[in-house]
Amino acid sequence: MFSKRSMNSCRSCAIRRSAGIAEPVDVEKWAPIFNAFETSYRIGISSFGRIARRRYDGSGQPHIQFFRDASPLEFAGRRELKRSVTSTSAAETIVRYDVAVAIPDNEQLEPGDVVEMTLPTELSIRTAYEAVRRFGGYCAGAIFFRWPNRSETLALSPEEVTHAIEGRALSSPVRVETVDGSCIERRCSDLYLHLGRELFPSDRTIEIRSDRPTELFLPDGPLASLPIGSTRIMIRVPAYSATESVYLGRVISATPLKFEVLTP
Repeated sequence: MFSKRSMNSCRSCAIRRSAGIAEPVDVEKWAPIFNAFETSYRIGISSFGRIARRRYDGSGQPHIQFFRDASPLEFAGRRELKRSVTSTSAAETIVRYDVAVAIPDNEQLEPGDVVEMTLPTELSIRTAYEAVRRFGGYCAGAIFFRWPNRSETLALSPEEVTHAIEGRALSSPVRVETVDGSCIERRCSDLYLHLGRELFPSDRTIEIRSDRPTELFLPDGPLASLPIGSTRIMIRVPAYSATESVYLGRVISATPLKFEVLTP
């Protein structure tokens, strides 16, 4: 869970194996070594997740490919995948998917492949931060780093990191957001569901209700949003989807509508 003196070494430290983001911070081992340089330094703490595919060749050697742009929702709830959940020594959560059969819409995965989704947790962030505070000497604190990527979905925000080191949960109330779709003859709104960071171990059904009837709902996005009548939308969220926000679709109506989440 740490980098060495130079932050330039964080990349090699963070990806030394697919199952873990990094290693636990070993104060007893590294504090004397770092402080012996008599130079101010900071410890890098990872605040991001990783999704990797492990494929074995004919000799049994694993070949690992990291999916920088993949979303957890691409794997959650798939019948072709067998899921198991473990933790790393640094208290990160690993959601493992064994590919049992070919997936028609995903050519990157073959039967026998293993997909490992590694996620930071409140405990992994807080434990690493508390260890850094024990370094003493020339230690100037911690740096929380992430992989820069415009499609990144697994990195904690600065606010979430702050919550974790203060002992607060990363979970937040489920809410729906509407964004004006700029239609001309009718009112149209794009719906986004904000789920928070909590890792639910089972599927959830979430219901959204509008204050007045809609004319049309056009489902879109990775979740199977289902309109029920003219005022309700049902959404099934797979276990361990680990996605903070997701697009649901577009609502068309004659007048502006307000939406609320009924079943978090």
